[in-house]
Amino acid sequence: LPGGVQRRRTHEDQLQMRDLYVEGDLISAEIQQFYGDGALSLHTRSLKYGKLSNGQFVKVRPALIKRLKQHFIQLDCGVDLVLGMNGFIFITSHSHFDSADTQRYSAEKLIREKQLRAERVLSRESRLAICRVHNAILILRELSTPITPDRIMTVWNLSEKFNVQSPKQMLRRDVKEKIVSELQDTL
Repeated sequence: LPGGVQRRRTHEDQLQMRDLYVEGDLISAEIQQFYGDGALSLHTRSLKYGKLSNGQFVKVRPALIKRLKQHFIQLDCGVDLVLGMNGFIFITSHSHFDSADTQRYSAEKLIREKQLRAERVLSRESRLAICRVHNAILILRELSTPITPDRIMTVWNLSEKFNVQSPKQMLRRDVKEKIVSELQDTL
């Protein structure tokens, strides 16, 4: 609600959900409750949850996602990740608002910032960084090794060590074999 006020959901709120989300939207939400019929209740109460935009999605086996203290990750390369325990990973450029910022700014300002972020065009460098992280995850997925921020950055650093110019080259057989060989030595 405006001003960051929280309250119990009403029937009217349920009917207005389509104003916020529609089928096909990619969202980040917290599971609130499971029901006996297989249904579940989700919530997006905090501003870190909600519609995901300006990024790339990748699916891996859920067993490859290692349980971490925090699943909203900020990598040193300027990329943010949402590592879902369901195997869904969302990769986007670094957000300038973090959890400390959400307490300093009003809910209206943060919501507006999220809207501006969704509408902005990413720079070429941001898109290349997102693609490089995506391809690092694909390499880890192919090795069936647990996907952690440290391992993603290890593959990133190895790709730079081997002078990989574009993210696409990371998936070339010869480059991938070098990265995998070096990576297996560090595991």
